[in-house]
Amino acid sequence: MRPGSHLPLAGDASAASQPAIPHSTDRLWNDFGFRLVVLCGFGGIGLLLYGHTLSFPFVFDDQMYLLNNPLLHDTRSFVFQGGDFSSFATYAERIGLPRDLSTNFILRPVAYLTFHLNYLLDGMNPRGFRAVNIALHCANAFLL
Repeated sequence: MRPGSHLPLAGDASAASQPAIPHSTDRLWNDFGFRLVVLCGFGGIGLLLYGHTLSFPFVFDDQMYLLNNPLLHDTRSFVFQGGDFSSFATYAERIGLPRDLSTNFILRPVAYLTFHLNYLLDGMNPRGFRAVNIALHCANAFLL
Protein backbone atom coordinates (compact mmCIF):
# COMPACT_ATOMS: atom_id res chain seq x y z
CA MET A 1 0.00 0.00 0.00
CA ARG A 2 1.02 3.56 -0.57
CA PRO A 3 1.81 5.72 2.41
CA GLY A 4 -1.24 7.62 3.50
CA SER A 5 -3.74 5.17 1.96
CA HIS A 6 -5.92 3.06 4.15
CA LEU A 7 -8.39 0.22 3.81
CA PRO A 8 -11.96 1.24 4.55
CA LEU A 9 -13.20 -0.06 7.87
CA ALA A 10 -16.67 -1.46 8.43
CA GLY A 11 -17.95 1.78 9.88
CA ASP A 12 -16.02 3.98 7.44
CA ALA A 13 -18.28 6.42 5.58
CA SER A 14 -16.17 6.19 2.40
CA ALA A 15 -17.06 2.48 2.03
CA ALA A 16 -20.77 3.25 2.24
CA SER A 17 -20.50 5.97 -0.37
CA GLN A 18 -19.55 3.47 -3.08
CA PRO A 19 -22.76 1.67 -4.04
CA ALA A 20 -22.51 -1.83 -5.47
CA ILE A 21 -23.04 -1.80 -9.21
CA PRO A 22 -25.71 -4.36 -10.17
CA HIS A 23 -24.81 -6.55 -13.09
CA SER A 24 -27.17 -5.67 -15.89
CA THR A 25 -26.86 -9.15 -17.42
CA ASP A 26 -28.06 -10.76 -14.18
CA ARG A 27 -31.08 -8.48 -14.12
CA LEU A 28 -31.75 -9.11 -17.81
CA TRP A 29 -31.50 -12.90 -17.56
CA ASN A 30 -33.79 -12.97 -14.52
CA ASP A 31 -36.46 -11.18 -16.54
CA PHE A 32 -39.08 -13.74 -17.61
CA GLY A 33 -39.81 -11.88 -20.83
CA PHE A 34 -36.18 -12.05 -21.92
CA ARG A 35 -36.04 -15.80 -21.29
CA LEU A 36 -39.25 -16.23 -23.24
CA VAL A 37 -37.79 -14.28 -26.18
CA VAL A 38 -34.65 -16.44 -26.11
CA LEU A 39 -36.75 -19.63 -25.98
CA CYS A 40 -38.90 -18.46 -28.89
CA GLY A 41 -35.75 -17.46 -30.75
CA PHE A 42 -34.29 -20.95 -30.44
CA GLY A 43 -37.63 -22.44 -31.45
CA GLY A 44 -37.84 -20.11 -34.44
CA ILE A 45 -34.30 -20.89 -35.54
CA GLY A 46 -35.02 -24.62 -35.17
CA LEU A 47 -38.17 -24.34 -37.27
CA LEU A 48 -36.40 -22.20 -39.84
CA LEU A 49 -33.57 -24.71 -40.18
CA TYR A 50 -35.50 -27.98 -39.90
CA GLY A 51 -39.19 -27.23 -40.45
CA HIS A 52 -38.98 -28.17 -44.11
CA THR A 53 -37.98 -31.74 -43.10
CA LEU A 54 -41.34 -32.49 -41.46
CA SER A 55 -42.70 -34.10 -44.62
CA PHE A 56 -39.57 -36.17 -45.34
CA PRO A 57 -39.96 -39.97 -45.21
CA PHE A 58 -38.11 -42.26 -42.83
CA VAL A 59 -34.51 -42.88 -43.94
CA PHE A 60 -31.39 -44.92 -43.16
CA ASP A 61 -31.79 -46.98 -39.98
CA ASP A 62 -35.38 -45.85 -39.35
CA GLN A 63 -36.61 -49.01 -41.08
CA MET A 64 -34.86 -51.25 -38.56
CA TYR A 65 -35.11 -49.19 -35.36
CA LEU A 66 -38.61 -47.74 -35.84
CA LEU A 67 -40.77 -49.28 -38.53
CA ASN A 68 -39.80 -52.96 -38.13
CA ASN A 69 -39.03 -52.93 -34.41
CA PRO A 70 -41.59 -55.01 -32.47
CA LEU A 71 -40.20 -53.68 -29.17
CA LEU A 72 -41.23 -50.15 -30.07
CA HIS A 73 -44.80 -51.15 -30.86
CA ASP A 74 -45.40 -53.08 -27.61
CA THR A 75 -45.91 -51.08 -24.39
CA ARG A 76 -44.87 -54.13 -22.35
CA SER A 77 -41.33 -53.66 -23.69
CA PHE A 78 -40.86 -50.84 -21.19
CA VAL A 79 -41.11 -53.29 -18.30
CA PHE A 80 -38.64 -55.66 -19.97
CA GLN A 81 -41.22 -58.18 -21.15
CA GLY A 82 -42.26 -59.49 -17.77
CA GLY A 83 -39.32 -58.21 -15.73
CA ASP A 84 -36.71 -60.72 -16.96
CA PHE A 85 -33.88 -58.47 -18.10
CA SER A 86 -31.70 -61.27 -19.51
CA SER A 87 -34.55 -62.62 -21.58
CA PHE A 88 -35.38 -59.13 -22.88
CA ALA A 89 -31.74 -58.44 -23.81
CA THR A 90 -31.79 -61.44 -26.17
CA TYR A 91 -35.41 -61.09 -27.32
CA ALA A 92 -34.71 -59.53 -30.72
CA GLU A 93 -32.12 -62.18 -31.56
CA ARG A 94 -34.48 -65.00 -30.51
CA ILE A 95 -37.18 -63.78 -32.92
CA GLY A 96 -34.71 -63.52 -35.81
CA LEU A 97 -33.92 -59.80 -35.72
CA PRO A 98 -30.54 -58.12 -35.12
CA ARG A 99 -29.62 -58.24 -31.42
CA ASP A 100 -28.82 -54.53 -31.62
CA LEU A 101 -32.58 -53.80 -31.44
CA SER A 102 -32.74 -54.99 -27.83
CA THR A 103 -29.39 -53.43 -26.93
CA ASN A 104 -30.33 -50.07 -28.43
CA PHE A 105 -33.68 -50.18 -26.66
CA ILE A 106 -31.98 -50.81 -23.30
CA LEU A 107 -29.32 -48.12 -23.77
CA ARG A 108 -31.68 -45.37 -25.02
CA PRO A 109 -34.82 -45.65 -22.88
CA VAL A 110 -35.83 -41.97 -23.10
CA ALA A 111 -35.48 -41.91 -26.88
CA TYR A 112 -37.53 -45.09 -27.25
CA LEU A 113 -40.15 -43.81 -24.83
CA THR A 114 -40.63 -40.71 -27.01
CA PHE A 115 -40.70 -42.95 -30.12
CA HIS A 116 -43.35 -45.14 -28.47
CA LEU A 117 -45.47 -42.13 -27.46
CA ASN A 118 -45.23 -40.83 -31.04
CA TYR A 119 -46.34 -44.25 -32.27
CA LEU A 120 -49.33 -44.28 -29.89
CA LEU A 121 -50.40 -40.73 -30.81
CA ASP A 122 -49.87 -40.71 -34.57
CA GLY A 123 -48.89 -44.19 -35.73
CA MET A 124 -45.78 -44.37 -37.87
CA ASN A 125 -46.24 -40.94 -39.45
CA PRO A 126 -42.74 -39.43 -39.88
CA ARG A 127 -44.11 -35.91 -39.33
CA GLY A 128 -44.82 -36.56 -35.64
CA PHE A 129 -41.42 -38.14 -35.05
CA ARG A 130 -39.65 -35.22 -36.71
CA ALA A 131 -41.71 -32.56 -34.89
CA VAL A 132 -40.86 -34.05 -31.47
CA ASN A 133 -37.21 -34.40 -32.49
CA ILE A 134 -37.01 -30.74 -33.54
CA ALA A 135 -38.75 -29.61 -30.33
CA LEU A 136 -36.38 -31.64 -28.13
CA HIS A 137 -33.31 -30.32 -29.96
CA CYS A 138 -34.53 -26.71 -29.65
CA ALA A 139 -35.19 -27.20 -25.94
CA ASN A 140 -31.71 -28.68 -25.54
CA ALA A 141 -30.18 -25.68 -27.32
CA PHE A 142 -32.05 -23.38 -24.92
CA LEU A 143 -30.73 -25.30 -21.92
CA LEU A 144 -27.17 -24.96 -23.16
